[in-house]
Amino acid sequence: MSESMDGSSADIVGSGDIRAMVARSGIWGLTGGLAALAASFVVTPFIIRLLGPASYGVWALLQSMLSYLILADLGMARASTKFAGDCYSKGDGEGEAAAIWTSAVITVVVTALCALAVIFAARFLVTTALHVPRHLIRPSVLAVRIIAVASVVGSVAGTMNTPQTVRLRWGVLTLSSSGPAVIASVAAPIVLVLTSGGVVVIATVAAAAAVVTAAANLLIAVRLQPGLLRPRFRRNLVSPLLRYGGGLTISGLATIPLVTAERFFLAHNHSTSVVAYYAVAMSIGSVLTVIASTVAQPMFPALVRLHAAGAHKELRHLYRQAQQGIFLIVTPAAILMIFLAEPFLRLWAGPQYAEHSTFPLIVIVVGVSMNTLAMVPYTYMLASGRTSFIAKIHLLELLPYLAAAMVLTAKFGALGAALAWSSRMALDTLIFVTTCKRHGGLPWAPTSTRILVGLLVPASLIASTALLSTFTSSLVVRSACATALLLVYVGVVWTLVLTTPERSGMRSLASQLLTRGRQVDI
Repeated sequence: MSESMDGSSADIVGSGDIRAMVARSGIWGLTGGLAALAASFVVTPFIIRLLGPASYGVWALLQSMLSYLILADLGMARASTKFAGDCYSKGDGEGEAAAIWTSAVITVVVTALCALAVIFAARFLVTTALHVPRHLIRPSVLAVRIIAVASVVGSVAGTMNTPQTVRLRWGVLTLSSSGPAVIASVAAPIVLVLTSGGVVVIATVAAAAAVVTAAANLLIAVRLQPGLLRPRFRRNLVSPLLRYGGGLTISGLATIPLVTAERFFLAHNHSTSVVAYYAVAMSIGSVLTVIASTVAQPMFPALVRLHAAGAHKELRHLYRQAQQGIFLIVTPAAILMIFLAEPFLRLWAGPQYAEHSTFPLIVIVVGVSMNTLAMVPYTYMLASGRTSFIAKIHLLELLPYLAAAMVLTAKFGALGAALAWSSRMALDTLIFVTTCKRHGGLPWAPTSTRILVGLLVPASLIASTALLSTFTSSLVVRSACATALLLVYVGVVWTLVLTTPERSGMRSLASQLLTRGRQVDI
């Protein structure tokens, strides 16, 4: 694919090129995501022990608060990709730069105002909303203010990396985003030891990583789209950007309590220590989400470009392949994660967490597995501009979920929180899959065309791990068994599940990746 000096593209959609680009981008994203996860898994046990359950629970709550603050960009990160991607698909470099700049201006203004509000209300939030222990109030207030500043920087980075995103340049995007995250993860326990600090120190490290990420993405964006050097704010873009982003903002505002309210109910009904047990289970279970989302993320700009170009046949093919890829990756990973859960928690976080986090983790893994099946349908709805529908669904779910989470957390603690969260994930999957099938004509087909065999193989893996669990609780033995089972699973899927055309397609895609993988991102 060639580009002119102003960043506009001379060849947008090729019959097979875009699938190879998405696959290559997915590999980059998966590599970066796994690197960040590996760093987090290595350092989190040290952070848990250095902070203690109470302070670690506070940090988990602050991370949830950061999720709220990031939403203050009014959906401009996605809106920028949607509108700039449309311009890029038409070779309109000036329009692309204008869409990015207009989105960035909206982002800065709105997120800065929200951050200021949080800074002034920090003490109230810490003492009243979060019920932080008395001895942690002062550092928690300062940490909240640091997180507020970090949210502004992070939101700007999410908008200004649009040139990388629409061009599917996931190599440089991964290095500039996951790189600082990995460094911050490794640095956090070291800085905690050197300073004998707490939540303030770890919040500062997170903020520094956000600044580095924003600066790196801005430099790369300017190189890919030199038109960004000439700021362009278009008033006529404000309204359509806000309409698109508004649906995402409403959805996001509803989604944040939908995915974090159970933590606040746990803090209110129990303690921050119980929040920590749940947060540890969620952090491990969310590995599956990270794996699936890093593979699915390049789908958004790719579907935007295909939708804008009217390439419906290619879009359907990419949609189906992405579903199958996610299912083939996530299914064995989820089964083996449940198999390893208890002995891993015992070693990684300690006996206390193994006792209180194992069953919540199992429930969360089931919920995450179901939710990954909705990622491709959800991404298609974003690419086709149906953000208002997504917002309506999440708003309708909000009150029933809050009621269920409040009751279940009060009665069952961390396990109740996991049950409430996973049930909503299953409902979301059903709604998004059905909607795309009815209104987009896109079939839900996560398995091979050999459906029966495709379902029997993971069922056999479940039975095997359940049987082995009765014989050993050793992490070493279970890990060895998991490795052997995974190898057998891959072999059986390749020979018995995938059809001859599907295997040929995968070989062709691998060949394209190897041939084009030598290309430099910039």
